[in-house]
Amino acid sequence: MSEYGLRDGECIWVENFAVEGELVFEPHSHLKAQLVWADRGQIAVIVAERRWILAPSQALWIPAEEVHDIRTSDGTELFCAYLWEEECETGWEGLTVLSMSPLARELLRHLAREDLEDAAARHARATLLSVLTPADAAGVDLPMPNDPRARAVASAVLEAPGATHALDDWARQLHASERTIQRAFLSDTGLTFSAWRTQVRLCRSLALLADRVPVSSVAARMGYSSTNGFTSAFRRHFGTTPANYFEG
Repeated sequence: MSEYGLRDGECIWVENFAVEGELVFEPHSHLKAQLVWADRGQIAVIVAERRWILAPSQALWIPAEEVHDIRTSDGTELFCAYLWEEECETGWEGLTVLSMSPLARELLRHLAREDLEDAAARHARATLLSVLTPADAAGVDLPMPNDPRARAVASAVLEAPGATHALDDWARQLHASERTIQRAFLSDTGLTFSAWRTQVRLCRSLALLADRVPVSSVAARMGYSSTNGFTSAFRRHFGTTPANYFEG
């Protein structure tokens, strides 16, 4: 039996737990590759200067020994699957966002059961690996600025994505010009401040939509003055409407 609870020849071990309040797992790594997924709520995974904001339709594959930290929202149910890459050939290279289909979600829940018989577990593991597929990471892979002033603004947005402060408001607090911070965002992230904040808001909206919060309420909480404005931004970013995002 390994330290992760696996018998010889097995290649996936799954654990899950409910999170009360916001929880931060400080930077750490694992000897084995890890798949991180939240059945409810939302998680952010930070690796160096990159941040992934994941909703229940997405998981993140983290290679073995990759230092990362995880932050969860209140009410999150977190699933962590540890994979022996020498036993499980996935073909994924580096950090990879995975699409969590309804079948993949049920298989992870199934594998987290403590009373699962060996034959059923082997079948579930093999099936899970066959249905996990890489997803478009454009909506969830969020680069962080390196410039300390821009990073302070980014942290404030992540803390309260629905706040309606203009960039100039933060610039004055930091004794910097709006133009300086705007240049730092563009140089460090490839995005203007406005585009970066929009991406944060849309990613954060996914957890609310997954919890069936009305679109109008999500729009207001994410700082949009109208539901139509939020829906238009969502469609441009994700290619579908908020109402249709989780279908299928």
